Amino acid sequence: MENIFIYIAVSVFLLASTLIILRNIFYKGEKNSGDIKRNIEELYKRVEENPEDCGAIFELAKCEEEIGDTESALSKYEMLANKGVLEKKEELNICKKLENKYNELGKKQEAFKYAVKIIKLEPTNNFYNIKVASILAKEGNFKLSNHYFNKAIVSKGEFMTEDLKCAVFVSYKMKDYKRCIAFAEEFRKRLIKEATTNKLSDNKIYIHNLDKDLISLYILSEELNIAKTFIEGILANKPIDKNHEFNINKFYLFVLYKLEESEKFKSLYNHLFNLYKMGENNKNYANLILDYAFYSYFLGDIQVSKNYFEVVKSFDIPELNIYYLDEILTYLNEVIKATAQLNRLKEENKLGDEKYKNDNYENYVGKTNIENWEKAVNLWEASFVNPIYILSLVEVKKTMDIDNILESIKVKEKSNAESNVVASYKVDKIFSLDRMAFKKLCQNVIRSKLSNYVIVQEYTDATHPANNNEEINYLTYSIKGSKKDLTLVSFKRWQKTEIGELMIRDFLMMVSESGAKNGILIAPVELSSSAKSYVSHNDRIRVYSRSQFNNLLKDEKF
Repeated sequence: MENIFIYIAVSVFLLASTLIILRNIFYKGEKNSGDIKRNIEELYKRVEENPEDCGAIFELAKCEEEIGDTESALSKYEMLANKGVLEKKEELNICKKLENKYNELGKKQEAFKYAVKIIKLEPTNNFYNIKVASILAKEGNFKLSNHYFNKAIVSKGEFMTEDLKCAVFVSYKMKDYKRCIAFAEEFRKRLIKEATTNKLSDNKIYIHNLDKDLISLYILSEELNIAKTFIEGILANKPIDKNHEFNINKFYLFVLYKLEESEKFKSLYNHLFNLYKMGENNKNYANLILDYAFYSYFLGDIQVSKNYFEVVKSFDIPELNIYYLDEILTYLNEVIKATAQLNRLKEENKLGDEKYKNDNYENYVGKTNIENWEKAVNLWEASFVNPIYILSLVEVKKTMDIDNILESIKVKEKSNAESNVVASYKVDKIFSLDRMAFKKLCQNVIRSKLSNYVIVQEYTDATHPANNNEEINYLTYSIKGSKKDLTLVSFKRWQKTEIGELMIRDFLMMVSESGAKNGILIAPVELSSSAKSYVSHNDRIRVYSRSQFNNLLKDEKF
């Protein structure tokens, strides 16, 4: 019985205490509410007396916000922020308050406006730099988005995964490949971490897609050795998905081909041939067979190349028809015929005859066929630099009048205007020289820049005498080799901007006709993709194109 009395007494005490506490809270709330209303009345009087009293307006806005009159408070905050009369710190706090409130209300345009103003006031605020950049990316303003992302790049750890997606997408759209790589590498780390921590199966697909796109970016940035190391890391990470392994091996072969690592390339070339049973012409490996068709051509086996192209054509795969397969086969047939004809004329010593003086690869094969081949080579090489996944990371949709917002707060888009100064190339002056002056210049270049070579005699191309005024040729030998192993050094004054692979073939025939073992071609032109590939995989010739020729003339006086 005694316990019951104690229990009742404690219960009564607790109930009484609770009532007292509630009464005090209610009383205090009533008092506070009354105080705030009195403050509002007093502040309104001050503002009526002096409409420029910013301190009073600011306090009034805070009081109105406290009692829930958000709309009235926001209008006062905005007025203060737009007047530019506050101290920087106060204005910054107001802008943050406005940005936050408008976000809560779902007013994206107004929130964005104040996010940009925050950056104007605090340029190193990475949180807002990233936030604004991501919004601009989704709105399609890539130039300004890229600018804000670049301001925050040193703090990649502050990026959310969605922000990294936007950063990768925008930097690629702006062709800022180096920064795109930096963001993509961080994005990949994030995907791997999320996949491991949260066991997200979809992330595996995303990582595989990003792997391919990262390799494309390394190739675009001419970071081929980094691409090679990255690929080798992926292939060493066993077990590996078979489809992913196939795609990475395709990239690996292409990277080794571009790096001119002949031994490794041939080893992988043979390994993949056996691994994927290329001799069985499996339609599932059509893309790899297409690669082998191009590789075979540049490795010098035109007939094998033709056979591969015929196999690809027989598959009748719509997406591969972009490679002009019929036109490629026509081109290859013409090259085969031209080679046979030119070799026959050479054996019969008829290349110097008047009748055959204009005979060369380009005239035999024809301009249209050459153009079709160059297009096909460009398309094929472009297939290795096509980051499809990156382009799917962001859905661009205009939901705001960004230009109007930026204009209202006096933010200008960052200009990417290029300089109007046109680069002056010394090499362009060679066209104004007479033959004797050009000849002297060529001799000086060999003696000063190609100093390992000693001139034996001038060589005249008897098979094409019409070219004599636009070229100077010398038979030389290397001081590091035998005097019997001659090298033909040929300086051209071709009035072209670019030359194709067939002109390199013509030069190679000229090297053979001169009795030289190797050739060095120096010309004020660029090389087409096909020409670059042909030169890089032919150990008998070396080519100095326009910029390299210009460097050779660096110390020459005209």
